[in-house]
Amino acid sequence: MLRPRGQLVALASPPDEALANSRGVVATRIHHRSDAGRLAAILGLVEAGQLEVMVDRQARLGELGTALAHQASGRARGKIVVRLGG
Repeated sequence: MLRPRGQLVALASPPDEALANSRGVVATRIHHRSDAGRLAAILGLVEAGQLEVMVDRQARLGELGTALAHQASGRARGKIVVRLGG
């Protein structure tokens, strides 16, 4: 959910810019190359409360198929976290 003049940043696929413009938001796509230093900087922002990660749901590894189906349905609103243990 974005408010007017909000900014949508997509990583996986290009956003629908026409739809974004009709809703009064800016949509952009960025390409990235991950490295440990950059990931540590992002983690620092999350821990400091300056960046919020939207989590749709958490799933155990055995529920991975169901989690991926939910993501593919287009109904996921945020990241799906897969828990490896416990």
